[in-house]
Amino acid sequence: MTALTVDIRRKIYRQPGARAEHVALDGVAFTVPEGQFACVVGPSGCGKTTMLNIIGGLDRAFDGKVGFGEDGGAVRPRSAYVFQTPRLMPWLSVLDNVRLVLKNGATSAQARDLLVQMGLESTLDSFPNRLSGGMQRRVALARAFAIEPTLLLLDEPFVSLDLPGADHLRGSLLDLWQQRPTTVLFVTHDLREALQLADRILFMSASPGRVVLDFRVDLSRPRRADEPGIEAIRRRLLAEHPDLLAGLPPSTSAAEALEGAEPTRE
Repeated sequence: MTALTVDIRRKIYRQPGARAEHVALDGVAFTVPEGQFACVVGPSGCGKTTMLNIIGGLDRAFDGKVGFGEDGGAVRPRSAYVFQTPRLMPWLSVLDNVRLVLKNGATSAQARDLLVQMGLESTLDSFPNRLSGGMQRRVALARAFAIEPTLLLLDEPFVSLDLPGADHLRGSLLDLWQQRPTTVLFVTHDLREALQLADRILFMSASPGRVVLDFRVDLSRPRRADEPGIEAIRRRLLAEHPDLLAGLPPSTSAAEALEGAEPTRE
């Protein structure tokens, strides 16, 4: 089995000409087995996006190693990245936005089939500004799966959508992932979303970010965000580790955590 191995010893941001430096990540280490759907949950500013950029090869200025192979070597995976905004080319049609990432030899039929699967068959010749926000994100998902990635990275891709729209897209993402298996690393601040999607959740501390809890989600699929099993696990997690969403290590006492914790988003 091919696993993603992450060992980010330190990531520092330095301002030119300034003496101060910001340590964004410090001792982030974990392994994601092939085909696993892993979510990353943590407070704002903890370095989740920075970590995803490093794993995706967009940021190489760090101390450590990211590998994709049986020995944790430096082999780079074939990665697809879905950002917080769809990042579609406004001058290209929906179909051409997906075809854009296909290599020579790939056919338009592959792009068309993905878009039809996403329910976008009536918009193939439309431009992105004619689509709703949810439809644009469906195009972005289709584009990501079009390259048949070995690693799919998603950075809060549904964060600005209303609840029904986000729930529909979560279902579409899971359908695509089950039909076209790949290793997934999905960043979110929403614990319910993570419990609905993930096989496993990595909780990160406040800056400098590091993994403070590695939690296995033992629920069968499919799952609904409002089902009792998800709510029961959410309540148990917050009872056992009331500091998690505040970004403090699980070893911090409940009293200390509650004193400085941010309110839980409902």
